[in-house]
Amino acid sequence: MSVSQYFSSDQQFLSLFSEKNKKANRIHYTPLAVAKKAAEFLCGGLGNKILDIGSGIGKFCFTAAHYYPAYTFYGIEQRGDLIEASEKTNETLQLSNVFFEHKNFDQITLTDYHHFYFFNSFDENIEEDKLDYQVAFSENLYHYYNAQIHKQLSKMPTGTRIATFFTLDDIIPASYLLIDTHFDEGLKFYEKI
Repeated sequence: MSVSQYFSSDQQFLSLFSEKNKKANRIHYTPLAVAKKAAEFLCGGLGNKILDIGSGIGKFCFTAAHYYPAYTFYGIEQRGDLIEASEKTNETLQLSNVFFEHKNFDQITLTDYHHFYFFNSFDENIEEDKLDYQVAFSENLYHYYNAQIHKQLSKMPTGTRIATFFTLDDIIPASYLLIDTHFDEGLKFYEKI
């Protein structure tokens, strides 16, 4: 199968993964159409380093890297098994502009990147429909992460872009302007003014 065929549908993309990850796709992973639209927005900004916070199996990063080879995509994920799955997938896809790191959000500095994709990564600390039980149920941790991302995004320069999918607006600092929405307002685009 050619690499492009894997991006022809969510089903084709998921053929790269285990049954466990295929089942999790319905709730926890970005649909290909959303990933492609978000990448289009993020790649229109200044700078070429784009970070997916909580990259899961890498669906956003792989899709964006496939369609936008002049940009570099980074995924951080706190689950080692999902990083392993992402790296194994890239053995098939052979995308040279995508990288994954096994880290927690509070171990990175956002100013090392230019633009961001965020699919409510912290909600799993408070929701019962979890991907697995590797992450603690903690309302305190949820509020801590939201405060940290808000603080770090506030420090980013003018022109920084953020694409969020099913994410509450309160993590986005007031210095960011809502540019556009898609997919029944599930996907939102912001730019720092």
